[in-house]
Amino acid sequence: MKSIHKQFFLILLTSIFFFCSPKQESDFNNIDYQENNSDSIFVKIANIDSAYIPATFIGGKKFINNNPKLLVVYNDSIEGKILFSENFNIKLVPKETGIYINYGLFKTEYYYPEKGDTLRIVYNGNTPTLEVINKNDYEYNVTKYIDSKIKKPLSFTEFLLVKSRTPKQGEYLSSREDYEKYYFQYNYILDSLYSQKKITTTYYNNVKKIKEIDFYNDVLQETHNLSDVDHKKIKNLIKVDSLLKYPNYRYFIKSFVDNLYSIGFKGKINSQIRESDKGFNAVFSSKDFGEQTKNYLLFYYLEDILKYYPVKTADLYKERFTTLKNKDIINYVKIINQKYSFDKSTNGIILKSINRQTKSLDILIKENKGKIIYLDFWASWCLPCREAMPSSKKLRAAFENKDVTFIFLSIDKDFDKWKSANAKEYLEFFKNSYIVANQDTSMEFKKLGLESIPRYLIFDRNGRLIYKNAPSPEDSETKEILNKLLTK
Repeated sequence: MKSIHKQFFLILLTSIFFFCSPKQESDFNNIDYQENNSDSIFVKIANIDSAYIPATFIGGKKFINNNPKLLVVYNDSIEGKILFSENFNIKLVPKETGIYINYGLFKTEYYYPEKGDTLRIVYNGNTPTLEVINKNDYEYNVTKYIDSKIKKPLSFTEFLLVKSRTPKQGEYLSSREDYEKYYFQYNYILDSLYSQKKITTTYYNNVKKIKEIDFYNDVLQETHNLSDVDHKKIKNLIKVDSLLKYPNYRYFIKSFVDNLYSIGFKGKINSQIRESDKGFNAVFSSKDFGEQTKNYLLFYYLEDILKYYPVKTADLYKERFTTLKNKDIINYVKIINQKYSFDKSTNGIILKSINRQTKSLDILIKENKGKIIYLDFWASWCLPCREAMPSSKKLRAAFENKDVTFIFLSIDKDFDKWKSANAKEYLEFFKNSYIVANQDTSMEFKKLGLESIPRYLIFDRNGRLIYKNAPSPEDSETKEILNKLLTK
């Protein structure tokens, strides 16, 4: 970069610090902020809906319930505690704790609190923002501060949202050079802040590493132009397990490995099923990753397999996963068993018929023991679900006199809307058409991982779920699978 750029930044930084002054207290005087002279860190939360309290542990991270925008991450080797009081205040007692807040599209605040800090997290609707009341903006959110001084290249997704259209030829794409320029400018200001002792060494080192990862991620996602030098540096990075504490690194490593091993989509069953088996196999055999990083990636691919692959296949990969004997694997297996073990517990799936009579899915499956079950999750408002109904009718007709039971389960929240759509789809008098009555509270429903509908499941003659993501009624493979199962 030419010296003129450095002169420009020197002038810019001089003006920045000339006008920087400790920030004034904003209008949140209703919260009790005592001076913090202790060895602890206090976090005050304002305007938060009580439904988000208390916090729960998920996979070693801690989320406010129903609001993953607020994420507290502990260094795996350090113990820490979060305690909630009735006033939604948090007391942190860690040696190193990172707080990450997504406050807008592609905008993330990250801060490593220090002893004596008092953090304020204020909600505007469902969006949190972070303040550290004893520090200036750049001391706790340097990225937001620097991005107010320089302009980051526009990503493809941001372009779509801003312009409400796809870019015309030659109109958009941010180049690798654009990102190199932006990160050079960013690091220049960051280094200057640090040299003037405006930010702490711990914060500086964390941000420096985070922005290095961000550069590789932006270049990979937006330009698909990682150089040989990039690959060599990344190969060194993926051996450093301590980087897993950074959410942006966890996102990057998954994207990088998907790209490295050309993980695409597969299947006649569903074009949206990723080749997670291919990713799992490649990582399992690789010696390029640190142990914790390797475990994390295997868990990432295994979760996808457990959600979308046939149960028999998923069981085989789960068995391979458990052969890696270490602390991480033991913890991951506990998570898997909690999330994906379909054990028909007392907190099962409760169904309601058109006559408002209730029955559990467990009982319904038992009533059809000896038959193959093809289960269809749908809703009145789901257009693809409704479009598939004629094909579903034809499929039912094709197996009318065979040992195949068809079950329709709606996830509508409005009973009357379901009842009306049920009639329009000629399911009003169909024996096995129900609405799910407890989808918000049933653990078994959540374990099915219904992230989108329509979704189809197949149970064998013994009532065992063997296809968590079966092909749709219009897919010719559906008939092949059902006919094959009938011969067993």
